[in-house]
Amino acid sequence: MVNQKKMPHCPRSRTQLSYRLHPFDDGAICVYLSSVTYPEIFELNLSHIFSKAPNGWGQNPDKPNQKYLWFPLNGLTPNEIEEVEAWGAAYQQYVVLGLNRHTSGYFSGELDFCLALSFNRDTRNFQQRTRLDEARYQAKYGGGESVEHDRVLIEGLQNAYEYLPIPSPPTDRVISYIPCPPGEMKLQKRLAEELARRLNLPLAPANLRRGKPPLKNIPVEQKIPVWQSIFSTRDGVELGASVRDKTVVVVDDLYQSGATMWCYAQFLKNCGASYVIGLVCVKSLRNSDNQ
Repeated sequence: MVNQKKMPHCPRSRTQLSYRLHPFDDGAICVYLSSVTYPEIFELNLSHIFSKAPNGWGQNPDKPNQKYLWFPLNGLTPNEIEEVEAWGAAYQQYVVLGLNRHTSGYFSGELDFCLALSFNRDTRNFQQRTRLDEARYQAKYGGGESVEHDRVLIEGLQNAYEYLPIPSPPTDRVISYIPCPPGEMKLQKRLAEELARRLNLPLAPANLRRGKPPLKNIPVEQKIPVWQSIFSTRDGVELGASVRDKTVVVVDDLYQSGATMWCYAQFLKNCGASYVIGLVCVKSLRNSDNQ
């Protein structure tokens, strides 16, 4: 995961990988990917495998939305083929997130990369929660014992962390979460604390020091200035650790419009963070918040 290239950028509000690994009769192998964003992620995650493709990325003029890597006979070991298939299976499930029509007028490069483990609803049956969103919902609102639901989410986040295009070196990484009032054990805080513990990474606690008006049912265009106002003052948020020159991985449970995540990323960059990467449990099918 050493970063020798530019951080991959998602030009759309959300995207999922189109992927296929095709073996030829002569023993050669082709890996086909969506042409935007994913080739750069592949290069960062699997640089040792990418280096074995003698011709680099190819593109069929008749398929502009697809790129491919060709590997000759015995070009990849069985273990490397398994690595590629595991990467493809993961990113076919994950959702890579970018700016949308609600947020594009307010931000540019504050959030360098953002990944959701899945959508919150089944894309074929909008009334049905995905497995991860059911765990999120129960962990957040179900009451009672939430250890098992937290475990499902934590394991998903931990697995996804390994596929993030995170710059090196590892000592420059820190985990944080969307700020919440001191003393409140919000879901994103629980998840971030446990993820940091499992990864043996420092945590940058984020305590919300200023009260904020209810934001749940107002339009994104009104919500963004409120968050920016809170984050722009010294007494708005207290960080429990320095993020200067660090890569900050921000944990949250739900990404809707992304307004809060992008505002917090803006704050972290103003605090000196080198990169800010979002890692969230689920992405809503809508790009708007509750309103």
